[in-house]
Amino acid sequence: MIPEDIDSLENLPGGPQVENGAARIVKELLEYSREAVSVVFREIKSESRSIASERLNLASAKLDTLAEVLGESAAKLRTEQSDSLADIFEVASNSIGRLSKNVRETNPEKIADEAAEFARRQPAIFLSSAVVAGILLGQIFSSPDGRQSDREFLPGRESSFESMPEDDKEEHLARH
Repeated sequence: MIPEDIDSLENLPGGPQVENGAARIVKELLEYSREAVSVVFREIKSESRSIASERLNLASAKLDTLAEVLGESAAKLRTEQSDSLADIFEVASNSIGRLSKNVRETNPEKIADEAAEFARRQPAIFLSSAVVAGILLGQIFSSPDGRQSDREFLPGRESSFESMPEDDKEEHLARH
């Protein structure tokens, strides 16, 4: 005889003891389920933090590379007597270097909280900035033909335009 609900447990042989035992089992199952869900969520949160930290470190490294390229370009421009343009490159290099340091030193949760708060306060600016940043970062860190990134042809880099094979120079000039 299988009871239809918990209230009918008292009609079984052993009555209230069966009902108390069943209630205890249900309570233990609920506590176990809560703990299991809590463990899963802690693992997900930990894994998410780890992934976010890895991505922030990668972004920081790419920003460092960009800052280095801009700094090298500024130095080369200074040797070519283009001090005003070199100043612009140097300021950009320093700013991106500071941004990279901030990204590296800030924990992912703080960045997410600050971004969410800004998005709530200024949604139009947030979305516009996200689109512009995505486009810029896409242009900076991607190659149109998948062979060699354009950033390698910036002034001051070892693989500059002058060191390219003639066929590649023509193709590069045709693209730009």
